[in-house]
Amino acid sequence: MFNPVYLVKSRCGVFYLRWPIPKQLHPQKKASTLKLSLQTRDPRKALRLSRSLSQIGERLNEYGIAYGMRHEELRSVLTEHFRQLLNDAKAEMNDTGPLSELDRQTYETSKRVAKHARKTDAPLSLVKSDDDLLARFIEKYDLDIKEGSSEYGWLDREMKLSFHGFLKAVLAHDKSLQRYDFDTGPASSIAEMAQPGFGI
Repeated sequence: MFNPVYLVKSRCGVFYLRWPIPKQLHPQKKASTLKLSLQTRDPRKALRLSRSLSQIGERLNEYGIAYGMRHEELRSVLTEHFRQLLNDAKAEMNDTGPLSELDRQTYETSKRVAKHARKTDAPLSLVKSDDDLLARFIEKYDLDIKEGSSEYGWLDREMKLSFHGFLKAVLAHDKSLQRYDFDTGPASSIAEMAQPGFGI
């Protein structure tokens, strides 16, 4: 409901609306204020304008708190999910070497399917919908997302995008293990082995 305290008058007599922006909607999580000129010196007109603008502001704030940050949070969950999977894949390759040819072809095929799914909004699976996959993800991270909601649509799209990014990262790491970069400084133990007289 409109609070007249948000209606202020400048030194030159023009009325302004000062509207508080919740800290949840601020990039640095700080409470802030929007100042908007009503371009009138008439108190009654200013009050009328400020009431309608305040109602709009309240709806925007409520929408932003309910939905605006959730998309960012959803991306954070997906990022952490696939970052952990990527770290596991890298650790295994660092221990056992690059991917086998069969595994590499599997990743390449999955990447092509994910790219197609991302561009056409098709399922990540060639034989069934992604509903089971999304349901397991929602359950694993205890997300408050209902099938058919706008958040469910976000998850569906972001899952395709993040999965495609994960596959690209795995293949990139695999490729890095198939070549040597002599521009980077070697580890101390390797450097000692390379000293004259070591027998290399």
